[in-house]
Amino acid sequence: MRISKTDLSATEIVKNLSLLFVYAGFAAGMYLFTEKVIQLLLDDYKIGLFFFHRFAAIILFMVFLTVSAGNILVGFATFYRSKEVNFLLSRPVSFRQVFLIKFIDNFFYSSGTLFLIICSALLAYGSYFNVSVGFYLAVLTGLVLPFLLLAGILGVLILFLIVRIAESIGPKLTIGIIAAGYIAVTVIFFKLNDPVELVAQSSYLEARLSLYLSALDSPFIKIFPGIWLADALYWIQREVYNLALSYFIIVLSLTAFFFIALLLIAEKYFFRSYQVVSELSSGKKMKTELTSVWKPADAYTSPKIGSLFRKEYLLFLREPVQVLHLALLIVLIVLFTGSIGGRPFRMFLSYDPGTQTTVFLMFFLFIHFMIVTLALRFIFPHLSLEGEIFWRLRSAPVNIYRYALSKFSALLVVILLLSLGLTHFANKRFEGELYLFSLLATLISTFTVASVNFGMGGLFPNFKEKNPIRISSSSGASISFLISMGYIMLELLLLTPNIRLYFQNHGISNKSFNNDILLNTTLIFLVVSLLLSGTGIILGIRSYKNDVVV
Repeated sequence: MRISKTDLSATEIVKNLSLLFVYAGFAAGMYLFTEKVIQLLLDDYKIGLFFFHRFAAIILFMVFLTVSAGNILVGFATFYRSKEVNFLLSRPVSFRQVFLIKFIDNFFYSSGTLFLIICSALLAYGSYFNVSVGFYLAVLTGLVLPFLLLAGILGVLILFLIVRIAESIGPKLTIGIIAAGYIAVTVIFFKLNDPVELVAQSSYLEARLSLYLSALDSPFIKIFPGIWLADALYWIQREVYNLALSYFIIVLSLTAFFFIALLLIAEKYFFRSYQVVSELSSGKKMKTELTSVWKPADAYTSPKIGSLFRKEYLLFLREPVQVLHLALLIVLIVLFTGSIGGRPFRMFLSYDPGTQTTVFLMFFLFIHFMIVTLALRFIFPHLSLEGEIFWRLRSAPVNIYRYALSKFSALLVVILLLSLGLTHFANKRFEGELYLFSLLATLISTFTVASVNFGMGGLFPNFKEKNPIRISSSSGASISFLISMGYIMLELLLLTPNIRLYFQNHGISNKSFNNDILLNTTLIFLVVSLLLSGTGIILGIRSYKNDVVV
């Protein structure tokens, strides 16, 4: 087994070229997908400019929360668990310089892929509206980059706040308070900008009234960042440039203000926060009671397999950030199911197939994005977390293939239960064949996405990195994410015409269902799923036997 290698091998060159190819392919796919969605909403469903940009505001708000949360999670590892920070703080370098270097590293490490997605979507948006080159330059430099930077800055400020409060009341209660804050902000936003209401209203309001619909907004909706970008783009398309300019000024001014505030706070508090985290970490004692969790399970597993799974359990608990991330995702899932589980489907009263298809696909896309997130965060790092002592597992008297499959199966079952639960609550009002089809599509998609992340995690291991959040934000993880999202977009493109045809023929009536409606392109979806799943599982299992380069 090779333990170290410094020269650039042919394998590394192939990996880098494949990374470039995947990024380029995904950018092109994202462009085509966004263009198709815009045409569908504006040309086919005719929802109007105002409601279209309100949907864009929802997506941008979720992007803002994602970047903010990502900078908190990745920032914890970057600022407080990095050997490089330990080294720099021991040198005659100012705290501000150390912080600034790591902040830039943290921002691009956690937000690079999202920036690529936004750029591809913006190109498709500009192509549809036939804008000039100046539009792209103005929006990218004056809106998109400051918008993402503001989200990253607020994320790091919240991280400082977490450390400061944790020093007084402890980390667990602090994390609970911050998580509750994120949930409250999300709930308030969707109360003020309810997508279900948007769909219902867009089905009967004339598009020619769009210029005046902004007066119906709650004044509180304007405090949410996603609205700023969406409204700026909306007013540009309405050629009301003075209003669009006001949003440019708001975004740039707030970003500059918070960036200066961040630097000043970091100069005074960064080193202190570093000491606090070190003290809190050193004060933790591994409780022996944790092993008692496995006593009932030991009766059903061999000592070898039981000890290996006990190791995985303790490995998961080793990083509090990973536990926090899983808790946040579960809370989001509960929040989503709670908000739609008992909601009357008012939009279906219009019997408009376009409206029904839009809402169905909104739920479908959210569920599958959650599947991709769970798989990327908890399956992709499976091999890297074995660490530089991976040789011990290789030399242990266990069947390495059986261990790899057992590890994959355990992770898959958890994600599968969550995704099927989400699908049930989101689609239980769609009775009959469409409900069963939704469950089947989720089952296949979950298995495929999990397999892709299992294989890519084995293909791009990083044994020197102990933090799973940074592992799942690496270049290899980006490839895995892009392949998974490309698969989801292909699934949407293949299934959307069939779903709309189903609603056109049946609506919410109890007519008999013609299986050909949903099966004419499903075969392609199944073939792609089988190919990706098989490739991912083979790569993942073989990675436990291949020579290791660290």
